[in-house]
Amino acid sequence: MNYEQVEISNSKGSNMGMILVLFILLVIVTSLFHTPVGGENLQEDNLPGIQSSQGFNVINNTSELLLQSTSFEGDFQSPGPAPHTLQPGGGSYHFEVTGSILGYKSAYAYYNVTSGSYYVVGKVTVTMNVENGYAWRISATGSGSISVTTSGRNAIVRNA
Repeated sequence: MNYEQVEISNSKGSNMGMILVLFILLVIVTSLFHTPVGGENLQEDNLPGIQSSQGFNVINNTSELLLQSTSFEGDFQSPGPAPHTLQPGGGSYHFEVTGSILGYKSAYAYYNVTSGSYYVVGKVTVTMNVENGYAWRISATGSGSISVTTSGRNAIVRNA
């Protein structure tokens, strides 16, 4: 009987493992920085990055007027705001506006100001902005027998 000693070398297996790891890293890195064929630009919403939202409030501090939402536009966090009526004396509604690490997002809320008989006596527009996912700004305008101010992340409607 003739026996031969067989030697197993792990050096080729180690090299193959290292090549596999490097290949996987290459695929990941190129997928992050890939520019589409044909020169198309990536849309901002499709960029990898941190998504966030910022909260804002509309507060009705009038003594007897209702704020009835009429429409909403822009980058509200899904599913978006529901139609609502803000009661006098502190009724409020909270909005979440989406943000992107690389961009400027805006959202708008529109209200009719009505008396108890639902007669429109004014209008309110609230603009909410989020820049680069963290910086925020709120502004509001009103017409009719009301005044609108902002404080922090709040738009506050009062009797004129």
